[in-house]
Amino acid sequence: MLPLFLLPLLEDLTLYRWGQEWDEVRMDFISRHKAIVFGKPWEWPDRTVNIKRLSLHYPFVPHKIVSKAIRCCKVLERFECSGIHAFDTDEEWYTRIMPALLEHAGTLREISIKEHRYSRDNDGPEYGTAKAVHDLIHLRVLCVPLYILVGHEGLSLASDNSTMQNIIPKNIEKLIIHLYNDAETDVEKYFTDLYLAHSNGHFSNLMEICIVMKLERPFLLLGVQSFKTRFAKNGVSFNARIVCQDSKPISGWDSTSAELS
Repeated sequence: MLPLFLLPLLEDLTLYRWGQEWDEVRMDFISRHKAIVFGKPWEWPDRTVNIKRLSLHYPFVPHKIVSKAIRCCKVLERFECSGIHAFDTDEEWYTRIMPALLEHAGTLREISIKEHRYSRDNDGPEYGTAKAVHDLIHLRVLCVPLYILVGHEGLSLASDNSTMQNIIPKNIEKLIIHLYNDAETDVEKYFTDLYLAHSNGHFSNLMEICIVMKLERPFLLLGVQSFKTRFAKNGVSFNARIVCQDSKPISGWDSTSAELS
């Protein structure tokens, strides 16, 4: 995969299961030392790669390698990642790649993060948080699970530094929030906080909010219409998408969905 980053005319790169063929020992060696490409030790280019849109689906590579891939891009406009495979030593995955994304604060327009299998009660990885997206002042579209946006412990909303106003980028136009985590409770407070911030003059470019939730989540079947009405008064579209997810363990992720209006 690494030579793809050297293609001079490539602007859009999508990788599926990057690193799946590597065992954990070799991956650790590559992250700490250098891979061999074309018979020579691999050197990551320094902000000279022309890739503008980078998408990683089910990556097996450590966060260190992903961070280097992000940093090698000269002008990154869109970053997408889903279904990470994090080892025990690779916790806080999204927290650790955020510094690399922040180096593109002047050009990043869209970030999409999708992680569907998470519960604070299971043995899965700790994905970390994307709170640092607040500093991406040119970001227009953000798609992210709520538990990654606000962090593992959530927000108390009791402190001025723990509000949605201090997490969501100020120039956001479209916000897509995933609510797949069974451990999420009292999520209404986050959208109420967002509504109050918007009513007080923040997020002046916000045009659309979409929530994506499991069919069995009772939250919003009752709350969607209320938020839809409230945000409509501010000129913001508020919609919901219900996803029916196959509960069987599968390599990918299959679902059907329906829009609520």
